[in-house]
Amino acid sequence: MHLSREEAVSILETWKRDATSLRVFFSRSGANREFYASIRTITRSAIELDAGSEILHVDLEGAEFNGDKNAAASSDYRAYLVCELPNGDRCYFYAPLVRN
Repeated sequence: MHLSREEAVSILETWKRDATSLRVFFSRSGANREFYASIRTITRSAIELDAGSEILHVDLEGAEFNGDKNAAASSDYRAYLVCELPNGDRCYFYAPLVRN
């Protein structure tokens, strides 16, 4: 579902507050990357991700957002967020589902 910038930032802020370990995918032409990270800092236009051995900066300026706070019951994730960046790159964030 399409999200406003405010809705997307709200999801990111919740994940930062809860120190959620996110599964992250970067999709760029010619190079894809997957890793786990938590959100270190967040502003209206950018986030920094702590991936353990490195800090990654994601510029959200001009991005379009899709996602859902409540993923389908059959999903392995409780929520997801997709950031479509103006240069065509995409960044996917998945919050793992905690099963008891």
